[in-house]
Amino acid sequence: MKRIFCFLLLVALCSLCFGQTIPGNSLFKFNDLSSCFDFSLNPDFLSPVPLAFETEQNQGSTSVFSDAPQWAKDVRRGEIVFFGTLPFTVFFTRTVMSVFRMSQNDWDQRYAPWPFQSAGAVAMNNNELIWMFSISSTISIAISVADHLIVRNRRQATSSEQ
Repeated sequence: MKRIFCFLLLVALCSLCFGQTIPGNSLFKFNDLSSCFDFSLNPDFLSPVPLAFETEQNQGSTSVFSDAPQWAKDVRRGEIVFFGTLPFTVFFTRTVMSVFRMSQNDWDQRYAPWPFQSAGAVAMNNNELIWMFSISSTISIAISVADHLIVRNRRQATSSEQ
């Protein structure tokens, strides 16, 4: 019962914080001191806080990297792709290595992959963990290099058409 109550309270608070309002259509004004305790249907203090890129001073710029050279943009994209794919490659590499360990140990359930592990599961040793992270980071680097090559070829194709 406590969990249900906490979940409903969390949903209610999140709906207040992340609710959307139409600018200029608010019933509560901060500059009017007489209405400081007026809790109308759409008060300003419950509206979401504008993000940094939504402020008036940043409306002219399009991106943080708009003035950066192309190689810096490519390195940043590669970094994002690498760290974005790393959790997935670690998960899949760990699963494949666990299945391989299980097959090498006569399909013993103690060596089963994560979702199927029993209480007395045999953990990977340090050498296997180093191999797992090395393989997964190598795969992530290969994915980001492939992404770089694809983007570079598309960029060259569009520049040659113009």
